[in-house]
Amino acid sequence: MCEPTTLMIASAVVGVGSTLYAGAAQANAYEAEAKINAQNAILADRRAKDAIERGQFEEERKKREGTLLRKEQENSFAASNIDFGFGSALDIITSSAMAAQMDASIIRMNAEREAEDFEMQAHNQRNSQSMNKSAASGARIGSIFAAAGTALDGGAGVFKYNAATGKTK
Repeated sequence: MCEPTTLMIASAVVGVGSTLYAGAAQANAYEAEAKINAQNAILADRRAKDAIERGQFEEERKKREGTLLRKEQENSFAASNIDFGFGSALDIITSSAMAAQMDASIIRMNAEREAEDFEMQAHNQRNSQSMNKSAASGARIGSIFAAAGTALDGGAGVFKYNAATGKTK
């Protein structure tokens, strides 16, 4: 049978080890989450860039459609011997051009909004990454202090036991 002092010391050592292990495991989990946050931020940045590029492409496509429509309208009026430089013909051409420009502007604004959403996601992921790195550091440092407290408690318990039994070393 083991001496009570030895059991108390062994218990303190096991407590210190388990506290340090738990802190390291928690820190590793936070660091893994931080890596995922970093990857998600990169993906969100790529999506924001893609949204802008798609928006620019669609905006240009809509402008080309508007130009093509205007040319078709002008040709149609000219074929009918209608002067498209004034009056109703001009109003139709102008209205169509304004509608195409408005559509192009809406496409651009929607792409910008979509990009802003992705940029915000990237920002939030970077904030989460930073918080997880801090939490990892806190878990490591906290486990060291908790382990030190366990060691001190064990030492105090041995001291109290030895004082109560009259053993002093």
